[in-house]
Amino acid sequence: MSDDDVDGVVQTTNNFAFSATNINDLGADAYTLFGLILDKSGSVTGFQDQIERCAQDVIKGCQNAPRADNMLVRTLTFDRNIDIVHDFKLLNDCAPNNYKGIIKPGSTTSLYDTSVDIVESVAAAGKDLMSKDYAVNGIVVIMTDGEDVGSTFTATSVKAAIDKAKRSECLESLLTILIGVNVKDPRISGFLQQFKDQVGIDQYIEVDKADPKTFAKIAGFIVQSVSSQSQSLGSGSASQPITF
Repeated sequence: MSDDDVDGVVQTTNNFAFSATNINDLGADAYTLFGLILDKSGSVTGFQDQIERCAQDVIKGCQNAPRADNMLVRTLTFDRNIDIVHDFKLLNDCAPNNYKGIIKPGSTTSLYDTSVDIVESVAAAGKDLMSKDYAVNGIVVIMTDGEDVGSTFTATSVKAAIDKAKRSECLESLLTILIGVNVKDPRISGFLQQFKDQVGIDQYIEVDKADPKTFAKIAGFIVQSVSSQSQSLGSGSASQPITF
């Protein structure tokens, strides 16, 4: 874990452990749980700085969005291993500068494992909040440039985690978004589209570039999606997908 971790309450899911801001530190009565996972496998070498700046822009943008006080964020990076940038914490307590240096390109791509981790943690945190009479929904954003290599879990495991989160009474709604970046190989494009369909991800966005302009557009899209999902809290359903 990084130095920016939450000094909170440790919770467990079926497969992972995480911490979250102490309930006593929360001042609102409704929250959107935002889970963000970022690929740092070896194939992102050359545009790792762009991913970091995108993450910083997402945090800054969400902090300036409506209902910024009603968001809790958890961010992970992954190659073969899963690293916690920070566990669930109030959005306004997240320092964008702490996202510098989080993408150190490594080895393979444990996409399935990390997806299960983030979805299960959003569901578990949601269940805890709802049990204490908070209104809560969730959004998960997965950013990757490749196919899964090295996971213990499977696509079926990811589907089971998403289905359970949506069926159980732990979240009012859950919106899931997959972003394929720098996707030039048709085989990778096909894999990510199939992954989206196999596991039931709500929206797949694909870009074939990794330049500053493209990542700025991605950041804006994520901010709009998170803000829209937060504003839908209380409606009983997830927000409508934002056009990229």
